[in-house]
Amino acid sequence: MNGKTVRFAIRRQTTPQSEPFWEEFDLTWRPGMNVISGLIDIAMNPVDRVGKATTPITYDSNCLEEVCGSCAMRINGKAAMACSSLVDKLEQPVRLEPLSRFPVVRDLAVDRSVLFENLKRVKAVNLVGIINPSSSSMDGQGRLKADLLRFGAVEARNLDSKLRLESRHVFFTDVKAEVYGGSAVGGLSFDLSAKNAIFNTNARLSGINVAQLLAAFPNGGGKMTGKMEGDVKLAGEIAHSLRPLAGMHGVGHLTVRNGQLPSLKLNANLMKLAHFNDLGPAKDDPSSFKLITTDLELGNQRISSRVIDLDGYGVDVDGSGSVSVSGSDDLNYRGLAEITTKEGFFTNTMARLSGATLRDGKLQFPFRIGGTIDSPVFSKGKGDKDVDAPQNR
Repeated sequence: MNGKTVRFAIRRQTTPQSEPFWEEFDLTWRPGMNVISGLIDIAMNPVDRVGKATTPITYDSNCLEEVCGSCAMRINGKAAMACSSLVDKLEQPVRLEPLSRFPVVRDLAVDRSVLFENLKRVKAVNLVGIINPSSSSMDGQGRLKADLLRFGAVEARNLDSKLRLESRHVFFTDVKAEVYGGSAVGGLSFDLSAKNAIFNTNARLSGINVAQLLAAFPNGGGKMTGKMEGDVKLAGEIAHSLRPLAGMHGVGHLTVRNGQLPSLKLNANLMKLAHFNDLGPAKDDPSSFKLITTDLELGNQRISSRVIDLDGYGVDVDGSGSVSVSGSDDLNYRGLAEITTKEGFFTNTMARLSGATLRDGKLQFPFRIGGTIDSPVFSKGKGDKDVDAPQNR
């Protein structure tokens, strides 16, 4: 026995009409322990944290292989599958509650009949027509509502969509969903005729929490914050690999407001590049920005942007470039930085000696960013000789 314990706090309810209450359990930790194994431990020895005998927890489960979704519940406030939720990755105490959009039967078990009633609304399903690749008929239609939907690493909640089935194709139209604190509307389709399914989606995003979105991807946590809006179109083959973006391509236009780029420290690094000793607003906000607007193109495992407009604190930037999403995270950006704060005669003189120019009373200078997202390298650009530099405003 290693003596390490895990605490579960479980919201219980004896009947659909009774008042809910909480019970806590201290369980012996084991390597690879998930929420389901903890509930099994409680069933084998139903004694709460203070040693009082109680009853086993009622919950739903079936395959225990991350496929069927029967064991879905709220884990630390978010809908998740108990079989795939590892205790070591959860904040303690691990709080377990029933799904909020279904009536409670007992404890963590809920009545999902409303979900199946929605599925019954799919009309005139012709399974032969769906399987037959030569069929051109519409073989089923209806409406889908889901408390939680996962598409790769991305989660959507409270999804409402029209559903249409055709030969080897599935279409979700008029999609509305909550996505990481914001919303998404649009459409999604799957082509199931090839060896690997092919997807195509277009979405209009609003109020998306960038930090939460990036945290869903490997090594994405902590790279950027802010609220995002815009339009994106993505398509590609669904490959079960460590690099899910490898086979994808797409375009879009996004705006991110009031955020940070912690590793870049763009404001401070650009001003230091111009040899400014007084960083002005960048001293207190080295990584913050008011607004970023950019086009984007995803292809060949890189995200490229032809026009990037960034309003920072003390620095405004017009630029272009790309970042790798293959795992190397290498950067290749260039642009023109403009110092928005007024500088003294001596500072202006030194900056101009370092390659800056004075336009409309504001200093501008070209720059490049290489290296990686976690270890960026800032250098001076080549000015007018740099054919990749954006046009002066």
